Amino acid sequence: SNQSGFDMYCPTRIHSENEPSCYMGHPRSHLILYSFGVLKFCTALGGGLVKISDHNLHRKMSEIYRSDPIQNTDQYLSNVKKYFYLYWILNVPYVIKPLMYIIRLFKLDHMGYVVNNLRAFSKVPSKEELFLSLRRQPCRPLLAFLYQRFQAYDYTQLDIQRERAFYVLNNLVKISTIQLIGMNCKLKNFWLFPLVVAKPDLFVQILSKNHIDAYRGTTQLNVITTVLADTTDSIDNCHKCPNAEYLIEHVIYLPVHCHVPKQVLKKLINIVSKTAQQIEQYHLRSKL
Repeated sequence: SNQSGFDMYCPTRIHSENEPSCYMGHPRSHLILYSFGVLKFCTALGGGLVKISDHNLHRKMSEIYRSDPIQNTDQYLSNVKKYFYLYWILNVPYVIKPLMYIIRLFKLDHMGYVVNNLRAFSKVPSKEELFLSLRRQPCRPLLAFLYQRFQAYDYTQLDIQRERAFYVLNNLVKISTIQLIGMNCKLKNFWLFPLVVAKPDLFVQILSKNHIDAYRGTTQLNVITTVLADTTDSIDNCHKCPNAEYLIEHVIYLPVHCHVPKQVLKKLINIVSKTAQQIEQYHLRSKL
């Protein structure tokens, strides 16, 4: 195709709040990144786009990009197979139900296994390995898949996602011990459903006992000041980021998405509310 990546991504160039799927980033941003990894709504099981505002910088980056090696097709095929099997295991009821019974019986860390396999890097690579793997042009199957997703993506899935998320949100907003994140954002697509709680480990543990798999980690996110604090570099108070550190240390993610039935979400709301009350009672008793 002679179309640019962004013409395919947003063919109608709609920028209104009624169609946030074509949001092209803040107009003052110098660099805007779009990811199409396995966990994204419009996934191509890899790949991404970069929007560069400066023409000269775009030209220089394009020259470097054209000299990068092309991604190995076999590697992409291997990733597609891995994600297919994970999707099959996680979404077929007669497979996942007995499997979850065994996992809970033996108290296995299934969340860690799934998250590690969904990541682009199952183990933390060295700096050299990281940049070598990033500096690749996408292979033809990945480009074909990405093109197909742009042309055939069902945007009603986003409407369902928002509807389910707002249903949960409106039922949790009155709980004083739970802090909701991103409520002032103009565009809310609820790619994730994060909550900030005072005792995240205990919260996730109680939810797990009630068969709700909330996730505690923040994948590869980190606060740079916490990394520097472990080095010889001293950080003065004006450069510390206490709010960001608190958020990352206390955030949990609930399994709220468009494929979860309403009756299951109703059960989730009830369990989350009871868990918040239970932990608050623990806290009050500890003060007595």
